[in-house]
Amino acid sequence: MLDTVNRAKDTEWAPLLKYTRFTPRALLRCRRACWTGALTELGGSRWRFDADTESTFIGIADGHHLELSLYADGSFFRRAARRPLQVRCFEIGTDLRSIVFETPIPCDWQQRLHRVSETTTVRISGRSLEGRELLGRIEGLSPFKLMMVVDDNEGLLMPAAQLTVHAATLWKELGSIDVRVMAVQHRTPETMLYVDLMNEGSVRKAANWALAISETFTGHTMWTFGFDRNESRDWIRISHVVDARDLAVVHELRREANQFFGRRINAEAAEWADPLDNAAIILLARLGQKSIASARLVINGGDRQKSDISARLVINGGDHHNSEILKSVHLPNFLWDHGLAEVSRLVVHPDYQGASLRLQLFVAIGRLALLANVRYLVFDSIPKLVPLYEKIGAVALPLTTRHPDSDEMETVMYLDVPTALRSFDKGALYTLILFGRMLIRYARVYGTDAFKLKGRSPNGLVGLFVRMANALRL
Repeated sequence: MLDTVNRAKDTEWAPLLKYTRFTPRALLRCRRACWTGALTELGGSRWRFDADTESTFIGIADGHHLELSLYADGSFFRRAARRPLQVRCFEIGTDLRSIVFETPIPCDWQQRLHRVSETTTVRISGRSLEGRELLGRIEGLSPFKLMMVVDDNEGLLMPAAQLTVHAATLWKELGSIDVRVMAVQHRTPETMLYVDLMNEGSVRKAANWALAISETFTGHTMWTFGFDRNESRDWIRISHVVDARDLAVVHELRREANQFFGRRINAEAAEWADPLDNAAIILLARLGQKSIASARLVINGGDRQKSDISARLVINGGDHHNSEILKSVHLPNFLWDHGLAEVSRLVVHPDYQGASLRLQLFVAIGRLALLANVRYLVFDSIPKLVPLYEKIGAVALPLTTRHPDSDEMETVMYLDVPTALRSFDKGALYTLILFGRMLIRYARVYGTDAFKLKGRSPNGLVGLFVRMANALRL
C-alpha cells in the first residue's frame, strides 16, 4: 500500500492527492458519555455530528450541554481538552444516532467588540486545516474574542478548531495568538469567523492588539481590565511633524494633556499653538493610528531670544509675577558656550500616562540633538519627574521656571550625554544602549576630549563601552 502511494506522488495525480478533502472527525461528550464520529456542515451555521457506534443519544436531555473537540487537534489527548467548545443549541436526529447543532455568530458582535481603525491582516494555521494557511483580516476584537473575515473557499474552518492567528499591520508584525473557533459562517466569497482566546498569554497579547489597532480601546481600557502595556511599547512610532494636519493633532494633544491637570480649561486646541513651533523640531508619538504624545526640540544656535526657558526663569521662592526678577535670572554660561537645545511642550495623552513613554520621546530628542552637534539638553520638569530624569544622567540646576500655562513651578535640568557615561551605573549602561551610535559620531567630531571632566582622563570603563559600541556597530 505504501509503495502504491509513493508511486502516485510521482504521477500527474499527485496534486489531487495533496488536496484531498477528508471528512473531519470529532469527539462529542455529554457528562460521562463520549461519542466519536464525523462532522458535516449543513449550511449557514448548522452542523451535524454522526456517531460511529451503534449507541444512541437517548440519555441526553434538553437541559444538558455538549462538549465538542476535533480529532485533528488532538485536543482530547492534551490539556486543552479541559476547555472544549460547549454546544447548547442542538437537536437529536430521528435515528437517534446524529445530532444537529448550531453555533451562530452573535448578532450584536459589533457592540461586543471594538472595531479596528486600520487594515490588520491575519494568517491562520492549525492542524485541522490540513497543512494550509488561510488569509483574512480582523473586523473587531476584544481581549477575549476576535471577529475575522477569512478566505476559506475549501470550507476547512469548523467549530471547536484550535488555530494560531498571526496578525500584521502596514507598520508592524503583531505576533501570534492561540484561538478556538466559536462560530463559523461560510459565505461567498468570504467566511465570517468568531473565535475566543485559549490561554492567558493570548489574552494579554490580544489586549495589546486592540490597544494598537482600535480607536475605542484605549490605555484607560487596558487599566480597567488590569492589563500591562509593556508589549505595545515596542509598537510606538515617533515621527517628525511635517504638515499643518499633524501640527493640529499636536495642539489637540497639548489641550487634552494640560486640561487633564486643570490648565486653561476653556482654551480651544488652536490656542495651544506656540510662536516657537515654527523654529522647532516637533515630534509626534503614535500607537497605531492614535496620537498619544508629543514633544518639541528648539535648537536656538546660541540665540537667547529663542530660549523659551530663559523667558520663564525665576529665583527660587521669588515672586514670578515680578518682571525685574524675570530679567535678572539666566541660564548658566557654560550651557551656551558648548551649545544647547531646549526640550519643551512634552505632553502625554491622559490615557497613556507613564514614565516609559516620556523616556522614549526623550531618547528620540537626544538622538536629534547629538546629530545637530548639540552637547547639552535643557528642559524643565515638575518635581515628581525629577528622579526619573536623574536616572538617565540629568542634573538639576538651582533654577525654577513658571509653567507656561499655569502658576506651577518647575525645576530646570540639563543633560550632558558624554559626561553621563562617566558613572558606572544603570544610567550609564542605559545611555550607552540608547545613544551608543550617536556618541561614536560625537567622539569622531570632537575627539576623545569630549569625554573628559575637569581635565581628567575619561573612565576606563567608558572607553571600553564606547569601543564595544563601535565593535557592535550600534
